[in-house]
Amino acid sequence: MDICPICLEDMDMIHYNDERESTSSCFKMNCGHAYHTKCIITCLSVEGKKCPQCNDKKTASQELSIEGLKKKYLGEIKRDKDIQFLMNELTLSDQEYSEARRQLKKDIQEFINKRKVELAMDVKRDYVLECLKRIRNDSKTIAKQKGPEYVASLVPDEGRYRRSWGGTLFERHFFGRTKAYHFCRLKNAYIHLRI
Repeated sequence: MDICPICLEDMDMIHYNDERESTSSCFKMNCGHAYHTKCIITCLSVEGKKCPQCNDKKTASQELSIEGLKKKYLGEIKRDKDIQFLMNELTLSDQEYSEARRQLKKDIQEFINKRKVELAMDVKRDYVLECLKRIRNDSKTIAKQKGPEYVASLVPDEGRYRRSWGGTLFERHFFGRTKAYHFCRLKNAYIHLRI
């Protein structure tokens, strides 16, 4: 008797090359491998409808040998004099680009700092944040006058983050998500440029 490769129990098929396609308890696949019917149904539902003995998975040693061959052939290609010349050219051009990028960043920062002073950006930003703070403080005062349920409405839910990139809960409810996000970015002001 043969053994089912999945459960390692005896099967009632004499050989894998048995002419019978199956018996009451065993099933032979198109590839010629045989299993207990229950075992192969369970296995196929997990393995993605592939025979577990002749699937396309490679062993660790096969994967290592393929990776080793790739590395060897790529190493030979890399040592070619034309490729070496191009690799040196790539390194030089990348260094030039990185230096130009650093200089551009420095120039942009100098320009931004100069324009910030000219446009009084810090003063305007501080005034907006001061107005926001006064609204929050006056809302607390009014809530205390109206009663404890109003005060409770200003306290953020315990299960949520008190502050996020979407602004505080108070800002989101009071001004809406878009404006709350705007105020959050205003508190952490920066300019992101694509080059």
